[in-house]
Amino acid sequence: MNRAIVKNGDLIQIDYTVRLEDGTVMGSTLDNEPVETVVGNGDLIPGLEKAVVGIARGDSKSVKLVCDEAYGPRLDEMVQEVDRCKFPEGFKPVVGQKLELAGDDDSLFATIIEISEEKIKIDANHLLAGKDIIVDFRIVDVNKSSDCS
Repeated sequence: MNRAIVKNGDLIQIDYTVRLEDGTVMGSTLDNEPVETVVGNGDLIPGLEKAVVGIARGDSKSVKLVCDEAYGPRLDEMVQEVDRCKFPEGFKPVVGQKLELAGDDDSLFATIIEISEEKIKIDANHLLAGKDIIVDFRIVDVNKSSDCS
């Protein structure tokens, strides 16, 4: 029996666990349904998007991804101080609190990292930005794209 091999444009189901090099698990789909995505659409981090191509249905793999292949580098411009008056009246900020900020096209998520009398410092970098990670994954299912290539 031939097993489907993943290529760009295929709709796949994938289970994965993301961990730091010290073994700390940062996220996993194992307690939920597998993620369904079209390979090449950019829904997965770049290194994982590349790593799944050529893998057969049912196979597992572990890949180490440097930060540029994962969640990117930490960017200083993603850390900003915002005047407290810009927040709603009665807002009680807490260090570590997550915020959803409305953007022009999308929402941006940030974490409060510092609070002063007049300013709130927020960090909109991804939690894993600047970190190398290890992704253990398994291709659960492959539905071939309908192109003729």
